[in-house]
Amino acid sequence: MIQFALTRSHCSGMIGAMQNQSADQLTRSVPPLRAVRVAPGLSVRETARRACITPSHLSRVERGERQLSVDALARLPKVLGLGELSKLLAPYREEPRS
Repeated sequence: MIQFALTRSHCSGMIGAMQNQSADQLTRSVPPLRAVRVAPGLSVRETARRACITPSHLSRVERGERQLSVDALARLPKVLGLGELSKLLAPYREEPRS
């Protein structure tokens, strides 16, 4: 499983933002995928590189303007450290063609 370290400044910024907003306000102001990506300090560019998709496509997915293929959807949880979700999606991945 991939694990990411949070920097002290990143944690302080997140805690400060959370103290000023209720959980409901946070979920409305930050799209869920973006919140999961930002929590370990990942940029759009780095997340997209690790998931083998373009940064612009990932950004559009985060905004709800595009959707991911099943294969890209299966790669993204691995990048974000969501191992259980990755296992759930594994049966739906396309088999490599020989």
